[in-house]
Amino acid sequence: MSNIPVCGSRHNLNKRMSKYSTTAVTRKRAQFLSSWAEYAQDKSFAGMTLSEFEVKSQAPFDVRKDLADARTKAKGLILKRDKADIALNEELILIAHAIRADQDFGEDCPLYRSLGFVPKSERKTGRPKIAPTAPEEAWGAPSFQTAGFGKGFVALGW
Repeated sequence: MSNIPVCGSRHNLNKRMSKYSTTAVTRKRAQFLSSWAEYAQDKSFAGMTLSEFEVKSQAPFDVRKDLADARTKAKGLILKRDKADIALNEELILIAHAIRADQDFGEDCPLYRSLGFVPKSERKTGRPKIAPTAPEEAWGAPSFQTAGFGKGFVALGW
């Protein structure tokens, strides 16, 4: 058997048709239906009549419709999930506030910490203190490295 495809072979036709996009295949189907109806309505090709081909070639369109419906449903479900997440978050906040307000537990208990919150006893307080600077630098007096040489001078350290 030769590796050279015959002009009208099925292999060659599949190779040519595979380069078409979905839109091109849709247009091609319409063209086939129109041409077949115009010039050979009573003739059968590939074991199919025109009406059989029309029914059989409808399957991809049905699948596309099902896919579009599924995408629409998925968008609706995503919105529903997001709203449910917001409602759940509100419930979690209410439970956390209730634990903090409970006399047996409060803000400084293992339960509160295990939920991911920082207990009151472990919280940092206020602003961090800034360490005081050396007095001569605070008053604007020149340091040893730059005395008399201005900005940008680097002392060699001898």
